[in-house]
Amino acid sequence: MAEKKVFVIGIDGGTFEIIKSYLNKLPNFSKIIKEGANGFLKSTIPPLSPAAWTSIVTGTNPGKHGIFDFFAESSNGYELKLSYLKKRNSKAIWHSLNEYGKKTVIVNFPFTYPPEKVNGLMISGLGSPGMKSQFTYPVSLKPELLANIQDYRIDVDVEEFYSNQVLNFVNDIYNITEARKRAVLYLMEKKEWDFFMVVFVGSDRLQHFLWDTNLTIKTTKGKLKYNAIVRYYQLIDAILGEILQKLDENTIVMIVSDHGFKQVKRDFYINNWLKKIELLDLKNRKSLATWLIKCGITTESTNTALMKYAHSKVYKILNKLIPKRLVSFFALSLSNIRKYCDWQKTKAFSYSLTGQSIRVNLKGREKNGIVEPEEYDDLRDFIASEISKLTDPETGARIVSRIYNREEIYNGPYTKDAPDLLFQLNDGYAMFGGFGNDIFSTMKDRTKNSKGNSDGHIWKAAHDVNGIFMAFGKDIRPIQMEANVLDIAPTILHIMDVPIPHMMDGIVLRKIFDTNSDIYNRVDKIDQTDKNKEIDEELEILTKEEELEIMERLKGLGYM
Repeated sequence: MAEKKVFVIGIDGGTFEIIKSYLNKLPNFSKIIKEGANGFLKSTIPPLSPAAWTSIVTGTNPGKHGIFDFFAESSNGYELKLSYLKKRNSKAIWHSLNEYGKKTVIVNFPFTYPPEKVNGLMISGLGSPGMKSQFTYPVSLKPELLANIQDYRIDVDVEEFYSNQVLNFVNDIYNITEARKRAVLYLMEKKEWDFFMVVFVGSDRLQHFLWDTNLTIKTTKGKLKYNAIVRYYQLIDAILGEILQKLDENTIVMIVSDHGFKQVKRDFYINNWLKKIELLDLKNRKSLATWLIKCGITTESTNTALMKYAHSKVYKILNKLIPKRLVSFFALSLSNIRKYCDWQKTKAFSYSLTGQSIRVNLKGREKNGIVEPEEYDDLRDFIASEISKLTDPETGARIVSRIYNREEIYNGPYTKDAPDLLFQLNDGYAMFGGFGNDIFSTMKDRTKNSKGNSDGHIWKAAHDVNGIFMAFGKDIRPIQMEANVLDIAPTILHIMDVPIPHMMDGIVLRKIFDTNSDIYNRVDKIDQTDKNKEIDEELEILTKEEELEIMERLKGLGYM
């Protein structure tokens, strides 16, 4: 019997809300849903890409792999550092497969920079500094890739969207996706592999910025309106069809997303709320930046106000003339709020832009902590009680659906690094850790307030806990079932008859297999050893310039 191969297609932010609404335009998705397994893929809590993608490929919860958000606190205080660099503390699936002689090809997987040494190939994705960096393993793959794949790029330039060049932004995403497809087809044909994984990220970018938006283009027949997101899923559907044509019957295809998406009708600025209930305070000094934020003049309000002029030369001139350092000083955001917080009066804060979490300024843990350990549980209970009462000022609807202490949802040695409180928001709401003009903003605020300026975040949709899971191929039966991001890695290892590390939290999704198949009836192989490959030893240390470039890219995407 030929050994099974697995091909995984990751769709960042993939959602059934789009796919199942347009199945008549998505023939390959339709075929897989009809003939294969499918259902919601529950993301991590909160549903953030670094945590979720890492859980997908390690089969462990963030309490074990140590990655909770895009950013974490540095060891010397309240400043932000990239959380995922050199810190995946659980073995990724490609290392498990490599140990048993399987060749792996990983393309555009987020948060794998610098690329790891694998038995096969790796092309880093989101979290890479840029095209000038060494984003491939082996090193020789980069010139080969660029010589054979015209216009290959890692990610889109979001500045095009901010400067009101929306059609350029959209077309750029399409072109990058097409180039990624050509790279995949090239590597499928030219390289040996047993496990192949590629991640397409354009869906996430488009859904954040253009959810429920129709664009207009001029054609020879006049103006044509189209939905850029639906068109992107059609592109992915076509790519899926091309990939399926090149796979044999011994290969099982999986389609996964790190999270889903939902429309945002109102933004919730959590640090503003903590300030209002007197758990967070700003330094009472004659600082222009501190005074501005107290007046509601923030990075969010100034940047979006400038977008009013994005179509004109004013924006480009101001963008060139005003130094970035001055903008950071003149209007506070999440990235520099810490130096203006009065830590002698601040008991709780949020260091995440979108992570729906709160951290206690705990004495003995934080650099300038003031909350005594014996106050810790009472303070968490107080915050949970207060946030549970929070309601929409217009509708009276509750904002928060669930609240958790960190130990309720995480387990493992790194739970101690997690935020102290986490919560889930009801549909229609998104949390932002920076300072807006108030606790809430609405879609109306985002476009134009009474002064003619926008004062909210510009995302039109945010992450949802319900991602997508599909499986297709020989021995996969038609079934609808819910899965968890933790289940993907152990299921793949089981398919490929490779021992599953006992540290994995997920389960093998046995229900997706035909009951007469060998895969269904095979007993799980469990690796009982405690070996946990130390990736840190293999990675080069990033330069300060590379780290700053990565942060700038994440700022552009709206994650900082």
